[in-house]
Parts: sequence; C-alpha cells; structure tokens
Amino acid sequence: MNSDTQSGGASFPSLNPGPSWNVPRVSLPGLFGMQSQFQQEWWYYVGTVYSISGKAFSLQIQILRATISQPFQIGYGITGIGWKDEDESYYISGQGFGLGAAETLLTLPSVLVPPVNDYTYSASMVPLLEITGRSSDLLNDIHLNFPFPKGWDGWKFEYLPNQSGRNPVGSIGSVYSISAHGRGYKTSANNGGTADSAYRISLTVEDKRGMVMEGVSGYVGPDMFPNGGDAPASYECAQPFLNIQSGGSLEIDGETHVIEKGYLWLDRQMVVTEENSSSEKIAVPRNAEELKEFLLQKAPSPKSLYLGDWMGFVLDNGVSIVLAEFWQKSVPQWITGTKTGHPPKRGFGNLYFKIDGDAPVANGGMALRPKLELGSDDWDYDVNILCPGEPEKSPHWQSPLSGQTYATAWQIDFAHGLSGYGLPETMYVFAVSDNCEIVMLSKKGAFFEGAALAYADKERKKFLGHVFVEQMGFN
Repeated sequence: MNSDTQSGGASFPSLNPGPSWNVPRVSLPGLFGMQSQFQQEWWYYVGTVYSISGKAFSLQIQILRATISQPFQIGYGITGIGWKDEDESYYISGQGFGLGAAETLLTLPSVLVPPVNDYTYSASMVPLLEITGRSSDLLNDIHLNFPFPKGWDGWKFEYLPNQSGRNPVGSIGSVYSISAHGRGYKTSANNGGTADSAYRISLTVEDKRGMVMEGVSGYVGPDMFPNGGDAPASYECAQPFLNIQSGGSLEIDGETHVIEKGYLWLDRQMVVTEENSSSEKIAVPRNAEELKEFLLQKAPSPKSLYLGDWMGFVLDNGVSIVLAEFWQKSVPQWITGTKTGHPPKRGFGNLYFKIDGDAPVANGGMALRPKLELGSDDWDYDVNILCPGEPEKSPHWQSPLSGQTYATAWQIDFAHGLSGYGLPETMYVFAVSDNCEIVMLSKKGAFFEGAALAYADKERKKFLGHVFVEQMGFN
C-alpha cells in the first residue's frame, strides 16, 4: 500500500496503473469509508426491483459528498424511482442537501460515514433541504427538512453482521440494508408539470458477486486513452450483483408495494476535480436558509458531466458487464452509434466472469474494446440506438422540464469470440421508465439515470438480464 493512502481506502491522486499486474491503488474494506482526500465521492446503488404483483421499478439511491473549499463540504442525497402504468412512464425525483461530512456526530454533519472495518460499514445522509418541485422559481421549490436532525430519515446504507455470517464487507455473502425516506416531486413522460411526492424505501440485499474494479484496475480517466479524455480522473469499483431479498417495501405517496425480488448495483466512485482557485472568499453557510441561497448561486453539480453513456449489466447467466462510450458532439445528441454515423470518440468496457460457488479465485474479468469505426474489425462491443437505420423510429423521449432528448432503447452487438464468455451476438435493451431524468439545480446539467431490461430479441420474448443506463451531457 502506498504511503499517500489514507484510511486504507483509495490513494490520491488517482493514477493509471497501466498494463501491469501490480496491486491496485484501492483496498478493502477501507474503500467503503469516507475518502476525504478526494473532492467528490459517492455511494451509488442502482437497479431494478419487482413488487409481488410483478411490476418493475427503476431504482436509484445515492449519497454524495463534495468539498467546495477546505474544510467546507456539502452532502447530497438522490433518490430516483421510475415505473410504467400501461403505456405512461412516471418518475419520482428526490434530492436532498446538507452541510458537512464526517466520521463522527460531533459536528452534526449531514453525511455521516463512521470508520469501516471488515465487519462494520454504514453511510447516512440527513438533508437540511429537499427539492419538492420544478416551478419557474426554484427558490420556492427548496423546502426545509425541519426539525434537523429528527426530520425525514434521509438515506442510509448499513452492513448487517448477523445476516452476513463471517462474510466481511465487500465479499460474497455479505448482507446490507438499503433505505431512503423523504420528499421529492413526481413527473410523467408526457406532462411538464410536477407534483409533491413522498417515498420510503426499505430493502435488504446480499452480495452474490463480490467487489470488482472498473476501467484499468479501478482507474477511470484520461490516461486510459492515447489522446486523453474529457472526464476527470477517478477510482471506480463496484458490487455489481446485490440480490434483493423478498420482504422489502417501496412506499409511494402512501401506497405500499411489497418487494419480492430484484437487484442493485453499487458503484463506489471517488473523483479528482480542481480545487476552487478563485480569489473570492466563500462564505460558509451556517444554517438551512444560508445553504439554500448558496445552492442557488454557487453550488457545483454533484456529478461532473461528460458526454456519453455508462451501462452496467447483470445477466441471468451470472455474467456482469460495464460499458462506457464517450460520444462525439452531434445534433440531435441522442442519435448515437457507429451504425448511425455517430461513433464514439473513445470508450471502455469490463466483463466480469461468472462466479461458480463462493470461490474468490474465480473473481476475474477482462477488458472490452468499443467499436470506433463502422468498418473496423478490432472491437468487442458496439452500442447503437435501437433503430440506427431509421433513427426517427427509434424509441426516445424529450424532457418537458429540461428540453433534452434521451434514447430509451438500444441495440448492442458483441464480437463473436465473446460467445464463449456468455455474451450473445446481439442484445436489445429497453428502459423500464422513459423519463428517469435527474434535474439538478441547473436544468442545463440534467441527465438520465434509469433501469432497463435486456433481451435476445426485439420482440422481448427471451429475457437476458438487467441493465442500468446513464446518459450524460446531452444538452
């Protein structure tokens, strides 16, 4: 472990380890704990859950920490719940903000992540403010979560030692509780209005795969590519297959859905961003009202936008995949793929092999290369919108709130040689809900994050598995 490593977690700054078999610059269990040496980090649980009636819900439950200027830190919480009733898509967006992040309660931080060890891990976020609408005056849509800290519960993730047996944090067989309780706003795909909404989520998940590293030994950033890249450098690791146990619940505006099954994917990310170099002195908010004014005027996006897609796959045959494409600018931006004439500038992928039993020696994988030119033979995967030959007929959705347009179905081809690893020649992916858009404080920074279902055919008869899709920078 390097001397610049703190808390047994991730070293700073993030460095590309290159084509070597050296020990990566990340470690367990410290990776689950707070990494204050990074300007931004998040604990990002996403996936699909099913009620006992069979209804599918897209789910996102997320805690973020951002350093504005040392030692001033802001906590963010994000909840996204998407579903369809008949042919209409619905989405609940929950966003909370608070002051401070720490390992103890001494300073009453909004984000609390106590020190982690093999059998102890928890992360929680109690907001001071929540966004409950998207009117013309955002100031009226930001509401106090009062009285703090005994108001709405916020977000909480916790390792459950009794249910985990002797399986430590981040390993196969470890068990966690994932919960969120708060307020937000509800939208439908075909209506620009919003309605106040309340939600409560309570789930228990078991790790069926163990931790894996994305990119190059956990590094994702410009140094992966010959000509660099646009996104900031980061470390990204994941628990791709967290199996949801039956008996959980999802409550929306007083209606409770008993959860029977599903999965979540944890993406643990730590990002290097530029420190605030402005000579302007930042006035640190001291209370909820001052935080509200600060958020409206100066707060950065909790995610650095890149122009591209990220997709995480959990297939029923036990294989997990990450695919990322960084798109060229085009008009309209949502029409993407080599078959449309708009190939990616660059990208990366990771395939994680199926685990047979609990043997950790099987926890391996391989890198995947994107197709960058239509006639190229040197590729492993090719991501296109569903109907690249007739883009106007390909499923997509334009947001009434932000004006941005997103694809909602995709066709993904894999090189023939990957069939031996359990990948089909072609996969068809369809969003669970079309309008899973997160609109932060600025509508320019809106992005799509929602669950999708994968099939071997366009008719959606042969189910392959679950996907979570992120579309960023489509403004």
